[in-house]
Formats: sequence, C-alpha cells, structure tokens
Amino acid sequence: MIQTWKNIILDLQQPISYLIPAITVALLILIVYMVWKRKIISVSSVLLIVYGQVLLQTAFFSREPGSRSGVDLKLFSTWGYTAISHAFFIENIMMFIPLGVLMPVVFKKMQKMQVCVCAGFLCTCGIECSQFITQRGFCQLDDVVTNTFGAMAGWFIWKCGTIYSEAKFPKQKSKKLL
Repeated sequence: MIQTWKNIILDLQQPISYLIPAITVALLILIVYMVWKRKIISVSSVLLIVYGQVLLQTAFFSREPGSRSGVDLKLFSTWGYTAISHAFFIENIMMFIPLGVLMPVVFKKMQKMQVCVCAGFLCTCGIECSQFITQRGFCQLDDVVTNTFGAMAGWFIWKCGTIYSEAKFPKQKSKKLL
C-alpha cells in the first residue's frame, strides 16, 4: 500500500506542472470577463476554470492522438494486482473530487447531489468518448465509475463543509427597523 501512495505522489507531479499555465489562462479569462461584462468572477469560479484546464490537459491533451485505443467494459478490471494499477484506480477517483467540491459552490443547481453527480458522470463520459474517438486514451467503464464516484465524494466534502460552516457561523438575523 505504501508503494501505491508513492506512485500517486509521483503521478501528481504531472498535473501540478500544468497549474502555472492554467492559472495564467484563468487570469486572462478573468480580465477579459471583467472588462467585457464589468463584473467580478468569484474565486471559486476561477478555481473551477483552473481545475477544468488541468483536467483536460491531464486526461486528454497530454497524450498523442492515436497513442492509445481500445474499449474495456469490464468493471474493476483496472484495479489489477500491482501498486501502479492501484494508484491509477485511486487517481481516477481523486481526479474528480475537485469537480464535486467546486460545482456546488459555483452553480446553485449543483447543490443537489444528483445534479452534481450527474454532471460529473456526463463530464467523464465526454472525456471517455473524446479519448476513444481521438485514441488519446482507453475507453474504460472503470474510469466512468471511479470519476463519477470522485465527483460524488467531492459533493459530500462540499456538503460536510457547508454543514460545518453553517453550524460554526450561523447567519445573524438582522433586526428590522420599523
């Protein structure tokens, strides 16, 4: 199990390397939006943009077209027997946790678990279909399941944080002046 976590830490270096370009692009989007709409974008919206760019770079653009092909519809086949395969399985869950946390913060409709998890499911299906068509990744049922589970875990993290913050910092009722 220790080797699995060592592999995960090593694998995180790649998406971390995408942060500076993603932040740069997000800041450019922020500036253009602020000039065009004369509104300020929330920090959580900027984080969602950065996350989306890192996700697309990691799952799609970092791979050569035609470098991977195939479909695997066998559930839990990617778990395998090695520390590396276990790491990949866990990383697929971890990859969508930020989506589950950020979507309900940015979009009020995503505060319903089923809507947020469905959005995570649709995002991962879009990635898997794109990987299949361009042969930039294997189209795997496990990826859809683990990514969707990651989005659901992220939503639960958001919900726990919301419940905690509401208990810790209850809204003050303002006194109405007559």
